[in-house]
This record gives sequence, structure tokens and C-alpha cells, in this order.
Amino acid sequence: MATGFLSPIGSPTQQFFTDQGVVLAGGLLYTYLAGTTTPAQTYTTAGLSVANPNPIVLDSAGRPPQEIWLQQGTAYKFVVHDSTDSPVSVATFDNISGINDVSNLQSVSEWQILGSTPTFINSTQFSVPGNQTVTLSVNRRIYATVTAGVIYGTITTSAFGAGVTTVTVAWDSGAVLDSGLSNVAYSILNPTNASFLSLVNVQVFTSSGTYTPTPGTVKAIVKLVAGGGGGGGAPATAAGQFSVGSGGGAGANIESLISNPTAQTVTIGAAGTITSGNNGGTGGTTSFGSLLVALGGVGGTTSGPSGSSVGTNGGLGGAVSTTGNILNQHGAQGGAGTGIVGAFAFGGYGGSSPFGAGGALQAAASTAGLNAQGFGAGGGGAFNGPGNGANPGGTATGGYLVVYEYL
Repeated sequence: MATGFLSPIGSPTQQFFTDQGVVLAGGLLYTYLAGTTTPAQTYTTAGLSVANPNPIVLDSAGRPPQEIWLQQGTAYKFVVHDSTDSPVSVATFDNISGINDVSNLQSVSEWQILGSTPTFINSTQFSVPGNQTVTLSVNRRIYATVTAGVIYGTITTSAFGAGVTTVTVAWDSGAVLDSGLSNVAYSILNPTNASFLSLVNVQVFTSSGTYTPTPGTVKAIVKLVAGGGGGGGAPATAAGQFSVGSGGGAGANIESLISNPTAQTVTIGAAGTITSGNNGGTGGTTSFGSLLVALGGVGGTTSGPSGSSVGTNGGLGGAVSTTGNILNQHGAQGGAGTGIVGAFAFGGYGGSSPFGAGGALQAAASTAGLNAQGFGAGGGGAFNGPGNGANPGGTATGGYLVVYEYL
């Protein structure tokens, strides 16, 4: 069954007047298809079973005698005449749809066709007449129509000279300009002071290297953690002796928002070293150029051998940084290794990071410390019962860095 929507023009409570403010008694309300002079039918009820006359004759108070309901999906034009059938000035209402009828709404494209004709230069460059560096700004997304079809890319340079704007584009993978270039469109979302950001890429580093921004990146969130400290070893024991190691500390972690990021050297901190019966090594520093620097966790320490009690505090977490503008957090401290001969003993747990779990508490005698998992976490401490050779602490994990890129 057809669906009707109440018209926003011509309700029974709406009065029409002449330009001089005189009530338009007996006036005539014509209805057409939007933008035309083709008559269009309106109705008296939502069921669209009874049609209004066309024109609708206004009563003595200048009001329609009944409700006006419109066909779903149809846009109308209303034209008001006086009772002599002469058009009333400024009394035309065009492109009118029923209240809550969304079927005529049109989507808005995110692309705006450039009015100027582009000239092909080479596979990455074109020019257009006049100074259009504001419209065709650096980092703005564009598309071009070429022989192969539509290709997309990001503007890297835009320069005006000799009456033309020359534009260089980093095209998406596999796309190039050719002499078939016919038109260019630009994104209506200018990356300069954009109202919102769109995630374009994520770059992850688990080993040292170089960060190169993805073309078009205007903001980046960088998260990093330094290497964890190695677990403390358990020295060799004689009969009736215990020895324990404490857990290594986790690396410090940082989060920071960077505008218009540039290429940076990435250094990933190594895990702290471990050797049998000795303190664990300190984790290495993770850095993003000189902008962000996170320090590694301190290695666990040893206690014993002893015939009575043993105990040592866990390695400290990496010291807090001041280089991040979202988060600067010190690493978690490792757990203490402790024991009383003839009663209990265990190696300490390693400190955990946001990207990894520290080595668990070690309660099995004469065993190396438990290893950390993930990134930036400390190794667990070892535990030795009576009459055993030295054991190493658990291995820590190295640092980690991730860059979330937005345009």
C-alpha cells in the first residue's frame, strides 16, 4: 500500500496572505512536480485514498480546508495564486517532501571535481592554470581519471609559478599518470586543521630501523616500550643452603601525538642479559629519534647461598621519561626473590609491560627463572635448593615501537 507523509506546506492551521498582508480568502494552491509545471497529486489522508483537488481552494481565512499528504519519494512544487488566479509574488515553494520522508535525500560525495583542465607532465606530476596551491594543498587526497581508469593518491608538493600550479602526487600502489589524464578531483576533507582524522596505516618495529611516514600522514600516535631487565640468577649451593634471584623490571613506556611526522631513526632496546648465578642485565633504551626516549628495566639481583634465609628486591622498572605528551610511565618493578631454609623459597616474578607479561614466580627448586613474554617485560628470578649448581634468571623481552598514522 502507498505511504503518505504530511506536507510541511499548507497545513489547516497555516494562513496565506497577499504581499500587502491581506488574508488570501479563496486563494488557489497549485501542486506540481518539483522544478516543473507538471501537475502532481496530493491527498487528504496518509493512506492516499482520497485526492485533493488541484488547485486546492483556500477558505475564507486563507487556510486549506483539509490536511495535505504527499506521496513518498515525490518532491513537489507549491504555487500560490489569489482568488482571481493571478500568481502571488514570492509564493512558490519548490523541492518540498513530506515530513520525515527521507527517500529524496541525496548522499554527498567526498570528492569535488576540479574545475580546471589538468595538463599531464609525467607519471607523478600534472599542472593546472592559476594559483591553486590552497585547493591542491600538500597531504590532500586526490583522484585522477587516466587511460586505465580512476587512480588515487596524496599530494606531496604543490607550487605556483609561470601562471600554473604544478602538483606532485604519491600515487597509491601501482597507479601512475599518463597522457590520458582527463580530470582531477580533490577530497573535500582538507588535512590542514582537519575536523577528524582517519587511520591510514600502522607501522610496527620489533628491531631497530628507520621510520618513514606514509604519504599524506598529518598526525601520528607513537607508542613505545624499552627492553625488560633480565631475571636474577641463583648462585650454586652446598648442602643445607638456598639461593634465589629476583625478577627483572619492565621497560618504561611512552605514548605521544606527533603532528606532521618526519623520518626518524628507531632504536629498539634489547632484553637485559642473563648468566648463571649472577644479576640480570639492564634492558636497552628504545627511542624514536631524539623525540621519544624510554629507558630499560633494571635486571634482577641474587641472594645466597645461605643456610638460613635469603631475599633480594626485584629490579626497578625503567625510569619515567618526560618526552611523551600523552603518557610517560615508568616500568613495573620485578618481584622479590625470598626463602627460608627448610620452609619455603621462590624466585621473584618479572615486571610486566603494556605489551608483555613478566616471567612468573619460580617455585621449583634448582631451576632457571621463568621467561618473559611479549615485549618490554622482565625475566623471572631463579631458585636453587641445597647442593645445586648455579642457574640463570629468566630471559627478558626486548622493546617495541608502534606508529599509528592518520590523515
